[in-house]
Formats: sequence, C-alpha cells, structure tokens
Amino acid sequence: MRKKDILLPIIAIAMIILYFATGKKSEIKTEYLLPQNIQIKSINYIDDDLDITFEKSKDNWLITKPENWPANQELINKLMSKLKNIEIISKIDTKDDKNFEFNDKKVLKLKTDKEDYTIFLGKKDKSYRFQYVKLSDKIYLVDASFTNYLPLTINQIKDKTVYNIQNPKNFSLKTDNETIEITFDNETSIINGKNIDKEKTKKLIELITKFESNTFADNNTLPKDAKKIGFIKVKNTQKEYAFELYKNKDGDFYIPYKNQVFEIYSFKLEDWIENIKKLIPKETGTK
Repeated sequence: MRKKDILLPIIAIAMIILYFATGKKSEIKTEYLLPQNIQIKSINYIDDDLDITFEKSKDNWLITKPENWPANQELINKLMSKLKNIEIISKIDTKDDKNFEFNDKKVLKLKTDKEDYTIFLGKKDKSYRFQYVKLSDKIYLVDASFTNYLPLTINQIKDKTVYNIQNPKNFSLKTDNETIEITFDNETSIINGKNIDKEKTKKLIELITKFESNTFADNNTLPKDAKKIGFIKVKNTQKEYAFELYKNKDGDFYIPYKNQVFEIYSFKLEDWIENIKKLIPKETGTK
C-alpha cells in the first residue's frame, strides 16, 4: 500500500477530531456585489441594440420599454434572486479599465427607493464562469451565473399567456379541419353534443383554463402568407375572449391580440386539440 493511501485517511480523521475538539470550523465570508436585502423597483438592461426596461407594479413586473407588456414573472423572479446573490470572487486593484471591455452598450441599471446602481458588464474570463464588472468605479471579478438569466431578446422575457380564465362556461375552437364546442355545467360538460363525466371534465378545465403561445411573431406582424382559418372563443360569467386564428404555409398558427401577434407552433396547437379530443367518448357500435 502506498504511503499516500495511508496518510490521507489519517489526515481526514485528524481534521474531524480537531473540528469536534474545538467546536469551530474555518469560515470564509462571502461578499456580494449588491446588498442582499435590496428591493429593486426597476431594471434597465442594455446589450448592444437590445434596450429593455422592467418596472415593478405591486407584485408583478411589467415591460415598459421598448413596449408595454407583462413580463414573464417566473423568469424575472429568477433574475431578481440571482442579482441579489452575485458573489464577488476578487476585487481588481486597478483604475485602468481598458482591458476589461466596459462600455455603454453593455450595462445593467437598477433603481431602488434608496439608491441607484449602474453595473457595467465587461468581458468574461477564459472559463466563462466569471465576469468582470464595474460598479461605482470599482472593478470586480464576480460569479457570472446571473448573466444566464438576462434576456437575449425581448420576446424571451415577455409573458406568452394568450388568455387565463377561471371557471370557463363555454369554449369554441374552429380551424381549417377541426370544430370543437364545449359547454360546462357545474361539474360535468358537453363536447360536440356528447356528455362528459366529472373526472374528464376536470381534465378538460385544466386544458381550457389557460393557453400560452410559444413566442411572438417577428416585429409583432402577421407573416404575409398567414391566412385566417378560424377562431378561439372562451368565456365565463365575467369575461369573454375571442381570438382570430391564422395559419401560414409552414403550418404555424398566429393570434393577433392587443397590438401583439402570438405565434403558436403547429405541434403545440395540434397536441392541445388532440388532448381535448381524447376526452370525447368514442361511439359504441352495435352489430
């Protein structure tokens, strides 16, 4: 047996004995770029031609630049968590920032009730795990994981919910080759004239209550080859939504709504329709 194989377990045991004997362990204090209790009210993120501003309104985040639209709350909350926990790896003792590629085209501006923060985002190190940043004329090397949550495009961070309606009463869908009519009555429902039991009605409500797109059309404009092929309508006792449904030559679907054009990939809408149709009782024939 090699000496190293004997020594390593002995050293490990000695360290454990020392830990319990002293009741102490070595502690490394983690420093963070921003106060961990920071309450961010708005974010302006600039990355070359991308210039996005988010503002908090009560418990939700809204995109206010370059357009007004709800932000994806889940993605924004993850970004907030990461921003509050940017670990400082080291402080760079220099005022010469020419080698770190800082400029006005890569900036993160944060506003709070007490103080504003402007963070210049420089280059990453060779491993791409760490990022050089400049805050208040001081340069730091920090954990770069927060950059994974910064949007690459505005469509990436926009809320893609087409509609969200509780306790639907009626639902209608018409495409170039499908027609579905649903009426909900307490705990049961009727699809295309066929009665649906309680268990299947619950699954049906889960499918109907909320619908999301995959993304948004380029420049929020219908493609020139998109043709109107039907509609989606859904309502409860308080709200009613009606959407025109378009389809392009590639088979993808589009819904224009409130100055936006939702894009739904063909497989998503087709799978949604198929899951609804699976709940329709099959005809039972007699010989």
